[in-house]
Amino acid sequence: MAGLLTPAVYVGLLGASSLLHAWGKAGKHALFAPLLPDDQRLAANSVISTSLWTATIVGPVLAGLLVGGVSPAWIIGLDAATFAVLALQAGRTHLPRTPAPPVTGGTQRGLSILRRHPELFGLLLVTWVFNFAFGPVEVALPLFVSDDLDAGAGLLGTYWAAFGIGAVIGALALGAAKRLPLWPAMLGIIAGHGIGMLPFALADTAVPSLLGFAFAGLVYGPYSAISFTLIQDRAPADSLTTVLAARSALLLTASPLGAAVGGLLLDRTSAPAVLVGCGALMILTVPTSIVVLKLCGSRRRRPQPAPAPALRARCTDRDRPTSQHSCRFDQAEISTRD
Repeated sequence: MAGLLTPAVYVGLLGASSLLHAWGKAGKHALFAPLLPDDQRLAANSVISTSLWTATIVGPVLAGLLVGGVSPAWIIGLDAATFAVLALQAGRTHLPRTPAPPVTGGTQRGLSILRRHPELFGLLLVTWVFNFAFGPVEVALPLFVSDDLDAGAGLLGTYWAAFGIGAVIGALALGAAKRLPLWPAMLGIIAGHGIGMLPFALADTAVPSLLGFAFAGLVYGPYSAISFTLIQDRAPADSLTTVLAARSALLLTASPLGAAVGGLLLDRTSAPAVLVGCGALMILTVPTSIVVLKLCGSRRRRPQPAPAPALRARCTDRDRPTSQHSCRFDQAEISTRD
């Protein structure tokens, strides 16, 4: 509002606000994990995802309504105020007293744990590629709305609201599900999300791409809940926050890098081509992930050579004039007899 916000200052403020984002995201999902039975974690994660996507519905619509008559500075300030409310409420939250596990090594320790669990490391790689493929959407979608559809912020907010509505329905449907095969469900979500991006090839009207984007949100809604449930089930309980923070720190690089690549592509091609290309990359991720998972599975099932048994030495004194002993070795622990 004072007119001091230059692009460089704005980028610096965004970077500062993101310093602890990875730990906040990790703490959100690690907070309730020890408090719930294993069979309730999937439903709890779906509730968190539902709250996130409900905000995705309301936020863009509200911004689209306000941007026409309110300065963007006030909108950014209102966004900052919501984080202040969250911080106040988090500080007032009281949890049962439990011994805090030692935190050593930080992100490096979390990455070490992920590397020792091929399934978790594979999930990290697949999710990173998925987020990278979505990164250009955040750059190309506004240009698609303004250049190809000749519309403004209201329609852009409608796109994100449609995505959020689909995600809420998908997350709620997951909460009602009792049991899902986690890996097939996640790969199906990635493929479905990619299919939902293909209608952006039709740029004459907003209806096909709007429906496709809503479908992409519908299938994407359960993804975070499923992936966090898998991590909570597989990761060591005393290292859950560290693992989640390391995962979040790595994943935070995927979408911005994808957005940067999307910006370069937009200088050379059109927004519809970039959006459809994002969907194609998501679809191609699925067969690649299946091959990698099969290779990891066959490696885990490969029989390992049996360890060499220990030897037991039975030494008997032959009452010889010397101190020599004749020894016979058996497969057991070593022992000596005079």
